[in-house]
Amino acid sequence: MATTEKTSLERFKGLAISFAVLCMVFIISTIGLISYYFPLANSQQTQINDLQSQVKQVNSQLDNSSFQLSNTSIQIASLQSQLSIANSINNLQESTVWLNNSEVTVIAGTFFSHTYAANYAGYVNVRIDALESNDYSLRASWSFDGSTYNNYDNTWSFGRREGTSFPVLPSSNILITLTCNNKPNLNLPAFITITYIY
Repeated sequence: MATTEKTSLERFKGLAISFAVLCMVFIISTIGLISYYFPLANSQQTQINDLQSQVKQVNSQLDNSSFQLSNTSIQIASLQSQLSIANSINNLQESTVWLNNSEVTVIAGTFFSHTYAANYAGYVNVRIDALESNDYSLRASWSFDGSTYNNYDNTWSFGRREGTSFPVLPSSNILITLTCNNKPNLNLPAFITITYIY
């Protein structure tokens, strides 16, 4: 029995030594794997961090480009609107009503006078709606470069719903004067519309 115990003990010692050797190999292998793969893992993490940083930069550039595109689209729309207005002005398709069917009393020797501003060259249409024919004088003058020009001086007779037009240059001081020349006892209302076409 002593040999059997010895054999069992030797086996157990052999197994324990084998197990210890296996554990040592496992520990050494694990340390080797860790020492081999840890720098690789750090390198991979660094690459991941670099790629995430590049993605953030590209997203930031994309946001900036989108913002610039939006601003450019707004500027293009504004310029197209300005171009459309400029083309309308160039073709005398814009107008501003300076006086709309305003009532004045017509008495011989009296006059109606108003001052207006024009930003563009164009023409002014003066229309009078009166109950009776009269002889009216229309005078228009404006200041341009510090000088005053009497551009339009016209006398005309008309009945109801008649008028005239005259050209104007850009000016901040366009004076339009309308005078009634006859029928001293007449005291009738007239309606004046003045439209600036540019």
